Amino acid sequence: MDYGAKDAPNPPYILSRDTPHLTYFLSLSKGSCMAKQFGFSFIEILMSLFFISIMLLGLDAMQLAALRQVKAAYFFSLANQQVLNMAEKFLMLQGRNAEEVILQWKQQTQKLLPQGEGEIISNASQKIITVSWGGYKNPCHHAMVGMQGCVEYQQDLLR
Repeated sequence: MDYGAKDAPNPPYILSRDTPHLTYFLSLSKGSCMAKQFGFSFIEILMSLFFISIMLLGLDAMQLAALRQVKAAYFFSLANQQVLNMAEKFLMLQGRNAEEVILQWKQQTQKLLPQGEGEIISNASQKIITVSWGGYKNPCHHAMVGMQGCVEYQQDLLR
């Protein structure tokens, strides 16, 4: 069948105001599209990435601080072992010449600790064994822990 322009039936795709597709299209043009939108906006994604990156930087800073503390504790542990090692060597020597043993101990302390120094002060009644590291130059009256520090041990000889 051949229809002329006047006689052609109305095609089914012509929309009136009552069809739901046109109503939705008209509601978008009136500015109420935010009520119909689903998903995330670009700004929300950028803000969440920013907050996640700040949290990850905080975690890295905490790990770095923990590593520094572990390193300082390691140095303190090594120094404490060196002091006790020398104290036991003095007990074994019992007054014999200990110059060679002390020299070896000082060299070992220098190798184990950064800027490690061992010092032994002795008098008639006691020996004071001190190990310092990290360039610590102050007198060691109590144990100092950190990247610089010292450990002191007093051994009574009148037992």
